[in-house]
Amino acid sequence: IDLKENLVSRHHAFLEANQTNPTVDGLRKEAIEIFNNEGFPKRKDEEWKYTNVAPLVKVDYTLNAEEATVDAETINGLFVNNLDSNKVVFVNGKFDAALSSIASEEVTIKPLSEVLVDASYQEVVEQFYGKIALKNEAFVALNNAYATEGFFVQVAKNKIVEKPIEV
Repeated sequence: IDLKENLVSRHHAFLEANQTNPTVDGLRKEAIEIFNNEGFPKRKDEEWKYTNVAPLVKVDYTLNAEEATVDAETINGLFVNNLDSNKVVFVNGKFDAALSSIASEEVTIKPLSEVLVDASYQEVVEQFYGKIALKNEAFVALNNAYATEGFFVQVAKNKIVEKPIEV
């Protein structure tokens, strides 16, 4: 079984295990259909004529990576030295609150997994989630189909974020 078929066939089980809200669940279903129809881009596709993705699609990827731990010293070495900033850390694709430091009052920074299940954010999720990137692009569709984490940033009206956000 090739990677495309494998990703499409595993999607139903993924949906069952990762239901969040109707907006996101609907987008995930639409996205896997787009991916199933489009497949991975090929060099004959104008936007991809200089990029060969064939080596990438010969690998069978693990969708649910095992939990991993990273110590704070290692993470701190990856940030800009002595910069007073909001720090958002993901380890193996999962938000790590213990390694993150978010301290700006003018901005809300939360893991996307929390926002998607919080009814108070439903309106903004419906308005913006999955609306910016082109849905018919293979990798965008694949990301929309399987995304479970990310981060949500909301700046209060008429406010300026003083501290940068490092991810």
